Amino acid sequence: MNSRTIVILALFGLAALAGCAGAGSNACDFLAGQEACARPSLSAGTPGPQVAAAWFFGNAIDSDYERRFLALLANNQLGAMDRANGTGPFGRNRRDVQNRDFQATYSTLRQLAGPVANAHLPPASGGGGDGHFDGRWRVSRQTLYIDAAARASASKTFDFSGLQARSTEIVVRQAGQQPADIEGSCDGALAIRAAGASRTIAAGAAFRLRLSSENDTVSLFPADDLNRCTARIRSSLAPTGAPLTIQREETADPALASLDSRYQRCPVPDGAGLDALERAFYAGRWLSQTCAMPIGEPTLLRKSRDGFNAKVEALMARLCPMRQ
Repeated sequence: MNSRTIVILALFGLAALAGCAGAGSNACDFLAGQEACARPSLSAGTPGPQVAAAWFFGNAIDSDYERRFLALLANNQLGAMDRANGTGPFGRNRRDVQNRDFQATYSTLRQLAGPVANAHLPPASGGGGDGHFDGRWRVSRQTLYIDAAARASASKTFDFSGLQARSTEIVVRQAGQQPADIEGSCDGALAIRAAGASRTIAAGAAFRLRLSSENDTVSLFPADDLNRCTARIRSSLAPTGAPLTIQREETADPALASLDSRYQRCPVPDGAGLDALERAFYAGRWLSQTCAMPIGEPTLLRKSRDGFNAKVEALMARLCPMRQ
């Protein structure tokens, strides 16, 4: 879910790379009291008894999709723990790891991930239909590249995503050799980490960042209620500065956020009454599967070119004859 793409902007040679992985400190280290910070993350450092669905998602798990999603997360984390410690398929007996938290976490994750091993998904409760997943399960880390030596241009906007994120970080990175100063303010609290020190800027208060040398970085941690920052980027080449808006994607484009969080609940029949072919069709592909639907009246085409043309017509919703 929610995989991010590369977005290229043209302000001072600015580019944004959005992703779902991060390391080191997170927003919870600087911005206490946020809803997502009250729950432990699903990690090897979390004591096993605390890794429970109700804690992880912040509510009771009453959805087949959420239970299956949690099982996939747990299974993925088990793989990460095995790789880091050389256990399981990497040859080492996991019980040789002399750490109680590791053992407790590993046992709990194995219990949560158990359903992933099932070849056939259990029947979904409540039938089919669409749903929206809002569990906070990921760390969102996006990088904002700035090259102050590039030619200044019109105002640009950088969208960051905090959708379903337990913590959101925006890394501002110097991509050139010309020092740049960034001045602005935000409509919510903003934590800033630079040169090993951190500070928190209150909503509406002014902040200033300086990127002095190539590959210099500053990390921004927007609070949950921060939706928009307005800033200017100044350098000796552009002393008046060029405007930049940093905004939360979920607020700026709620339709996109709704699409990103939507999932389709597929009815799955009881496997006991299926023949071999039907069992293969309904084999557990977990959250990547699409729902079965009536095939209607298919049209058989003789050539691969005809099939390609038909796809083009369907995607463009109009006839588009291709030149022979």
